Amino acid sequence: MSHLEFELQSPFWKHWWEELSKHHEVIRFDQRGSGLSDWNIEDFSFESWVSDLETVVENVGLDKFSLIGISQGSGAAAAYGTRHPEKVERLIVYGGLREAGTSRDFPPMKLQHWRF
Repeated sequence: MSHLEFELQSPFWKHWWEELSKHHEVIRFDQRGSGLSDWNIEDFSFESWVSDLETVVENVGLDKFSLIGISQGSGAAAAYGTRHPEKVERLIVYGGLREAGTSRDFPPMKLQHWRF
C-alpha cells in the first residue's frame, strides 16, 4: 500500500511530502507488510496497525503532534487519537473509508475487494 522511497518520486505523492516538509517535520513509516517494512508478516490486524503507530510515536519521542491518516491508515490514526488524546493536537483524515467492505455505497462486485 505504501513505499517511502517510491512516494518521494511519485507524481501523485511527491508534492504532498515536499509541501508538508517545508514548514513541518514529517515522520512517515511504511505499514507492516509493504514498502520498506518487513514483508514476512502474519498479523495484519487492525490492532497491529494501531500498535505500530504507538511504537513509532514512542520511539521517536513525540509529545504532542498533528496526525494524518490517509486511506486505510485513517482508521488506525483515529483509534490512536481516541486512545491518546493528550498526544494528538490535530487529526487529519484524508480519503478514509467509513466501513471497509460493508458500506452500502460500494457496488456488490467491489465489496470483496475491501474485505479483510
